[in-house]
Amino acid sequence: MTVVSCVVAINKRRWHTSGMLTSLLNKLGLSPTAKQGKMTKVDNEQRRREAPAPANVSKGDRIRGALWGAFIGDALAAPTHWFYGGFRQVAAEYGGPLKEYTKPNLHLAGSIMNKSSTG
Repeated sequence: MTVVSCVVAINKRRWHTSGMLTSLLNKLGLSPTAKQGKMTKVDNEQRRREAPAPANVSKGDRIRGALWGAFIGDALAAPTHWFYGGFRQVAAEYGGPLKEYTKPNLHLAGSIMNKSSTG
């Protein structure tokens, strides 16, 4: 059995096993124990009993899915690509969260967003 520490730092806070994190860890084959936030490796037989059977997906379908996922992620990240300070930086620049397509306030070198048809 492999033991993994179960403290994850998110936004300078410490989150212990709960809700979504526990679900994610279970999917990865790590199950929380009752002691001090430690994780133990779940055996494959237990995972087979708890998890639904995977769909028969061809290698080509998996590759297409991975590429489409990359394209979609890239498109969703494009409007805030140059904002590495997170929500605070976007809110400071635009006066709040972005709720719709918004034309950039600044000319950002190398950005294609100034060429977008948002205005």
